[in-house]
Amino acid sequence: EIAEKDNMDRECASMASECRSLRRQVAQLEADTVADIGQSEALERRRQALASEAEAEAAKAARVAKRRREVEVEQRQTSLLGGQLERAETGRRELDEKCRQLRLQLDAR
Repeated sequence: EIAEKDNMDRECASMASECRSLRRQVAQLEADTVADIGQSEALERRRQALASEAEAEAAKAARVAKRRREVEVEQRQTSLLGGQLERAETGRRELDEKCRQLRLQLDAR
């Protein structure tokens, strides 16, 4: 009877020790899970921040591209106006020369 009781006491102590070990493992797993959740939440916040930053950069790039197109249009218009101005100046000089010649002819008469 005593040997059987000792045997049962050893089994009970062994089971209690195993139970404490399992409780520690469960506590560690719970702590790891909480840490993983925290890390996942931090990563999600970072992902959202990067997505917002990328969206802002895309909007900025779109504004720059639009302005570049506007500048190109303005440059073409300026070039066209420059050509028109040159032709107008040439025409004015030709008219000035004709007027000068007509004045000379009138003065000669």
